[in-house]
Amino acid sequence: MSTNFNEFIRKIKQKFPLRLLDKDIVESKYEIRNTYEVDQFKSVVENKSKYNKKLLKVFNENILNSNILISDESIYEDLTEWLIVEESEYFMNKDYLNNNDNLVTYQVPIDEKGNITEIFIKEQRELLASHGTTGFRTWEAALVFFYFVTTVNPKILKELEKSKRALELGCGTGFLGIFLSKLLVNTEFSLTDGSNMVVELCKENIQLNEVPGSKLVCEELLWGHQDDNQIPEKYDFIFGADITFDSRFIPLLVESIQDLLNDNGICLISATIRNKDTINTLYESIEKLNNTKNSLFKWKLEKIYEISDSFCETGVGITDRDDFIKKYWFEQLLADVHIYKIYKEYSN
Repeated sequence: MSTNFNEFIRKIKQKFPLRLLDKDIVESKYEIRNTYEVDQFKSVVENKSKYNKKLLKVFNENILNSNILISDESIYEDLTEWLIVEESEYFMNKDYLNNNDNLVTYQVPIDEKGNITEIFIKEQRELLASHGTTGFRTWEAALVFFYFVTTVNPKILKELEKSKRALELGCGTGFLGIFLSKLLVNTEFSLTDGSNMVVELCKENIQLNEVPGSKLVCEELLWGHQDDNQIPEKYDFIFGADITFDSRFIPLLVESIQDLLNDNGICLISATIRNKDTINTLYESIEKLNNTKNSLFKWKLEKIYEISDSFCETGVGITDRDDFIKKYWFEQLLADVHIYKIYKEYSN
């Protein structure tokens, strides 16, 4: 049994203590039934108070956990789009960006000998994985990616070193692209994201790490619109982390990979498996590429690594998971993380 959302509005207008509000939401299961209730919530939150900034986090988390229910899809889409703007305006505020509390220093290995480099990233560590605001922090999928290429399978770097040009899709904070640019010193990198505000944050992080502009650039790219962006040529290596969380955009992601990957290139995607339907959509979208009369090659999608709660088909599992958490994540993983390889397999 759910509770009328107007009761929730009444409590936040009275600045109901957030530590109690979170518990109240779980117990009450509030339901948003109409646009009037959404407008009431917006009018309260748009008053830029510290309370409301923290309220956004509580609100987002409880939508994810299905404690705040939205049955109408159009209302859900309207509300989530608004939440993206609200959170983005806060995270890109100059005071926020200049706050040293939001500067994270990652110490990461750059070779098999265990030599360490530091990467400096401005990000919002308290951000939740919801509603398209993922670009403002570094997620576990990106860290699993670098763990894989430096600790689990460093031999893959030998293959990637042949790449002259590399492209990141959905770069977010820029952590992964900056890290790989330090490993693949002869490769030119283009980091891309669909959000202009995220691109600006990424550019600042590139400057923080003093990466030469000729080697590493960041620009806006909407999946499925690569022709509009006048991308000059194809890439030997395409990569991304945590870019498969919304199944609606996966066909566009695959279209971009199809258009931008060189004939002998490879694409690596590190994916947090929050919803198995998204990965099923990825497999289906790749398979659709093969439903043509082209007999020269087939598109292949392979899972090459997995960190999970139990041992898996790739021969790794809980041992890697514990080692990764201890060294880099410092908290429990809420979902499995897989790494996928996409490439063209040519006929003999």
